[in-house]
Parts: sequence; C-alpha cells; structure tokens
Amino acid sequence: CLISVSDITGRKKAENELMRINSILEIDVEERTRELRNLNLDLSAELNKNKSYQNQLKRSLNDYQRLYAYLKKVREEERVSIARIIHDDIAQLLTTMNMELNSWNREPEKSVHQTDVAIQSLLLLVRQSMGAVNSVIQELRPVILEELGLIPALLKLFSDFEKHTGISCDIRIPEDISPVKGETATEIYHVLQEALANVRNHSSATYLTFTITRNQSSISITLSDNGRGITTKELTHLKSYGIIGMKERILAMKGKITFKGNPGKGTKVQLRIPVKALAKL
Repeated sequence: CLISVSDITGRKKAENELMRINSILEIDVEERTRELRNLNLDLSAELNKNKSYQNQLKRSLNDYQRLYAYLKKVREEERVSIARIIHDDIAQLLTTMNMELNSWNREPEKSVHQTDVAIQSLLLLVRQSMGAVNSVIQELRPVILEELGLIPALLKLFSDFEKHTGISCDIRIPEDISPVKGETATEIYHVLQEALANVRNHSSATYLTFTITRNQSSISITLSDNGRGITTKELTHLKSYGIIGMKERILAMKGKITFKGNPGKGTKVQLRIPVKALAKL
C-alpha cells in the first residue's frame, strides 16, 4: 500500500494572493477608467466652451467690422452735411458781404442814409453767418453739452426733436439730479440721439416718455414710445448699426442697455450706468 502526501498550503496561498492582486487590479482599472471618462467629459466641455468663445469672437469681430463701416459712412455723411452748410450758407454770405463792401468801397461818398442801410445789411449778414457757424459747431459737438452738461443738453435735444417731428415728449427729470459732464455726458447724449433717430425714422410714434434718475450706485435712463414696437428680427439684424453702436458705447462705460418691443404698443429702451464707471471717464 503506497501513500503519497503533498503539502498544498504554499500553492493555496499563492492562488489567494493572485486573486487578491487581481481584485486590486480590477478596482484600479475601474477607477482609472472612471477618471479617464470624467477627464474626457471635462475636455469635451472645455472644447465646446472654447468653440463657443471662438464663435462669440467671430460674431464680435463681424459686428466691429460692420460698425466700423457704418461709422465711416456716418462720418462721410456728416462731412457732406457740414460742407453743404459751409457752401450754401457761410460761403454765400461771405460772398454777399464781400460784394457789399466792394460796392461801398467804390462809392465812398454815399449819403448818411445809404451808409446806414449798408451797415444794417452787413450786420444782418454777419448775424446770419454766425448762425451758420453755430450750426456747423452744433453738428460737430453741441456747445451746451460742453458748457452746461448732460441735462440742459438733453432738454434742448428733446425740444428740437419735438419741434421738428411733432412727436410729443414727456420729460421727467428730477430737479435735484446731480450734473453729468465730460465724456460720460457725451456718450449718453449720443446714445439718446441715436434712440431718437430710431423713433423718428422707424417707430411711427406720436408720443414718448423720457425719465432719468440717479442714485448712489448708478444712473438709470428710460425712453418709451407709443409706436409700432421694435421686433426681435430688427434688434438682431446684421445691419442694425445704430443699435450696435449704442450697445458699444454703453458697454465701454461698464453699463447695460436693453430694448423691448411690444407689437403695436411701442418700444422701451433702458440703460443703466454704474457711478463707479462714470468716475473713470
């Protein structure tokens, strides 16, 4: 009778150790796979974000290019307008004055009455020339804005707008509002000038309301009309250069501007400019 005895304790230990190591490896692989999956998701999200930023940059670049082209066009139109005023008004008035003076120079022995008439005629021509010069200056930069600040300039702007368009303007400005001058006043003035141009040219409005308030943190301005109401398509149209320009001016002051159209009931333009940003301009 042959009996063989084998000790398998070592082999059993080895198998158990292999099973333990295999289990650890499976857990490590699972964790690593999960980490790689999460990293892949993060990378995809980052790529999508970067793509979104790139699209925004492209849109902004296109907006700036269109705005630049629009500003060139506006500047050329302003030059033509100023040249027309100089040619049709100032140049002709100076020519007439020159003719009057030459006539007077050729006949120095005029009577007192003739001399008085000639002087009065020349004074009238001088006043008309001064008016034409003021028109050119007003085209370039309103003097009242420079000397008295935003509020008096806006009152004059709305008064002229009402007189030229027949659109009634309800102006609501607190008497104790703090003055706004400098570049801040200029930027706000041009934004409202553009807003009024839109009302005049596109809204078919008969009435508008303008309010301005100021507190410790910001200036708030609202312009509302009773016209047809601006549409979303008009607000996002590629050739809405005036609106793009308004947004850029307010953005430069760290402010916010919104447009809201209500079909058949009008358009509301609201802008808010932080006081902290005003101090830097």
